Amino acid sequence: MESRLKSDDLGGEFQLWEGEAKVAYIMFSTPFPDRIIIQHTSVDPAQAGQGLGKVLFKQMVDFATENDLSVVPRCNFTQQMFEKYPEYKGLL
Repeated sequence: MESRLKSDDLGGEFQLWEGEAKVAYIMFSTPFPDRIIIQHTSVDPAQAGQGLGKVLFKQMVDFATENDLSVVPRCNFTQQMFEKYPEYKGLL
């Protein structure tokens, strides 16, 4: 499994790839220089239950921390992850 970050001035995706196939991603936008807005999380149904969403969540948390960004979780998955892992609520 390979992690990738695809981004530009408007936003991007935290991605997980297996070979030539993108199997999971978190889509985000960056309308302000100090925050990212998490729009959507998707995991290939064939890969469900393997913890890929959690891997992506951690990738996003690390990115936000390293870049001193706050996070606005607009998708249900990331909202649930912030509730499940309160140690990251400082990013909100």
